Amino acid sequence: MIENWILTTLIFAPWVGAFLVMELHRKSPRIIRGVAFAIGIFCLACSLWLVANFETDIPGLQFNQSIPWLHFGLHRDLYYHVGVDGLGLIVVVLTALIFPIAQLASGKIGKNIAAYHALLLLLQGCAFGVFVIQDFFLWFLFWEISLFPSYFLIREWGGPGGRKAAFQFFLYTLAGSAFLLLGYIGLLFTSAGAQLGWDIFDFQNLSRAAAALNFEAHFSIESSLGTFHASPLIYWLMLGVMAGFAVKVPLFPFHTWLPDTYAEAPAPVSMVLTGVLSKMGVYGFLRIALPLFHWEICDLANILLGLAVAGAIFSAAAALAQQDLKRMAAYLSINHLSYCLIGIFACAITLSSARHLLPYAAISSALGGVILQIFSHGITAAALFYLIGILEERTGKRGLEDFGGLRAQAPVFTAAFCLISFASLGLPGMSGFIAEFLILKGSFVLAPMVTVGASVAVFIGAVVLIRVMKAVFHGPLNESLAGFHDLTSAEIIPLIPLIVLTLGIGIWPRLVLDLANPFCKTFTDILITGGVK
Repeated sequence: MIENWILTTLIFAPWVGAFLVMELHRKSPRIIRGVAFAIGIFCLACSLWLVANFETDIPGLQFNQSIPWLHFGLHRDLYYHVGVDGLGLIVVVLTALIFPIAQLASGKIGKNIAAYHALLLLLQGCAFGVFVIQDFFLWFLFWEISLFPSYFLIREWGGPGGRKAAFQFFLYTLAGSAFLLLGYIGLLFTSAGAQLGWDIFDFQNLSRAAAALNFEAHFSIESSLGTFHASPLIYWLMLGVMAGFAVKVPLFPFHTWLPDTYAEAPAPVSMVLTGVLSKMGVYGFLRIALPLFHWEICDLANILLGLAVAGAIFSAAAALAQQDLKRMAAYLSINHLSYCLIGIFACAITLSSARHLLPYAAISSALGGVILQIFSHGITAAALFYLIGILEERTGKRGLEDFGGLRAQAPVFTAAFCLISFASLGLPGMSGFIAEFLILKGSFVLAPMVTVGASVAVFIGAVVLIRVMKAVFHGPLNESLAGFHDLTSAEIIPLIPLIVLTLGIGIWPRLVLDLANPFCKTFTDILITGGVK
């Protein structure tokens, strides 16, 4: 019985918790924070139960629950359908981990505490919904609802530019979502969409149904004036669907909202934005865009790969030019997520090649690296924003030149910051190394020149972090930091699971890859067998 309801519990427990927190708004802040954190721990326990009971040798979805939701007649129903495979499970665990850590990091939030934690819980429920719901319409509903708590968290608890950053974030993501909806619904009015039928709404059936159908050969529009064969229109529909995911990741040049948003949001909210919400875009590419439009993405793969590499290099170079530590971390987040897009688009580029049976191992390697990078970047980027937030809370500053000599003043803080930085730049033995290695290893077989460009971005990113460590922790102590004290036990606690996972996955990446392998194998089979026109 628990298997049937565990995912539903994950989605709605945070929403029940949000209601409960608002009911307790007159209670002491300690009680409010305690209740919110308890809900987060409960969700984390549920996600770990999923991991313990997940069958890694079974492809496809597990813990399925499917209930008719809307009835359209003629046996056409939309379903409340939830389930997880390896990809979904990994992002569910990441979500369940980052949110309670962000709640712990919110101890300095002093304004409207109940509303703040209620919005965090509402956002967590939306994230769970996006990662486990398998029907497009209900999935899109959760995708859209997530905008509202994000907007208010940035607007009301952000920095001096929080209102402007929140509006920019909302405008970009809402526009992307509108194009996503229009593109997806547009498929319904085509002959190709008619052949896919209601499989187009159920993600479980979408991949194989789309793989069996060549959109370009079956794409036409019926109207009162006759039948129009308009294969170029399929590319516009594809770009519409991809726009929603491109903004969320973000893909260059749709990234301009992100640095301002991450810099102005309070540190715990930045942790959630970079650790979880940015992964919605990568998840959307893997769950929807590439399965549905793999031939069309293949035709445009060189352009998309060029944008992904440009994003990796540009964001690394922009991070190198920053003096603001939070903006630097924001650009580095774009940089590391661009590697995910490089791995995804590299998998598509070979589908038009006669070598379609050759790069099986390379595609599996790139996909495994993408999923591992999703998890690795989630924990390292969240930890980096957390530590920068502590610097800002203690000193009121976050400029690169505002610090110096903290190594002797705060050795534990220095060790934690440097360890997370080394993991982020891909030091061997840490999670970032194996993730980027797998992506670059697979991409080199599929698109060698692209991998060279990505390697340049890796080098620039390493220079950025080394520069930060030198400026903040070495040299003579800045006189204004004479009273800076080391991390307290309360500040160390949120870091412990992040550091343990960073080291644990770096040493034993199978912790994540064993969960991801069934998805990678199934997905690779679909790409290769369906990629032959």
